[in-house]
Amino acid sequence: MKQLMMTGLLFGIAGYFLGSILFAQLFSEKIRHINIEAVSADGNPGTANAFQNAGFLCGILTLLCDLGKGFFPVYCYIRFASIAQTDTGLISVMLIFVMLSPVLGHAYSVFRHFQGGKCIAVSFGVLLGLAPYLQPALILAVIYISLVLLHIRPNDRCTRIAFPMASLVDLIFLKEKTVVIAMFGITTVVLRKQILFKRNLRTERSA
Repeated sequence: MKQLMMTGLLFGIAGYFLGSILFAQLFSEKIRHINIEAVSADGNPGTANAFQNAGFLCGILTLLCDLGKGFFPVYCYIRFASIAQTDTGLISVMLIFVMLSPVLGHAYSVFRHFQGGKCIAVSFGVLLGLAPYLQPALILAVIYISLVLLHIRPNDRCTRIAFPMASLVDLIFLKEKTVVIAMFGITTVVLRKQILFKRNLRTERSA
């Protein structure tokens, strides 16, 4: 049990530090020599702004890396836990921690004075890390894409609607309550970051 807990802590801490790498900022600086936070409208060092302000190469690299930093800690921890086959209760608790860690890292990056991004791509990566259990990722994706196709504007409104709605659908239909709890945690972080970015944008415009 102690080994399982230490392993969960290790994957969680690794996930936080990996999540703290803001790839949009990194690639835009190294490839295009621009500060993505300075040139983007909302200052978010995320995938959408990488595509819009730094070009396709920076955008696709950011997308893959942001998905990856959410995917790998969760996927690897689940593989290890399935091999250990001990104390499913502890596995569940540690899985919540591991799922939240990359999202918290992206939101509050230790490398950026605990400032970060909106956590959308990394959240999808975390849910994909549950593979082959992909229902949570599919639920969020279907809701998100549906809102986009309905031309919900502005775009961040899609996020503010999609994540809570997906959490509620998960709560009603999914049996894996560990994942449901983690999803509500992720949604809380995402919504808080959405509010902060919107508040900062209003402050800058009124200044």
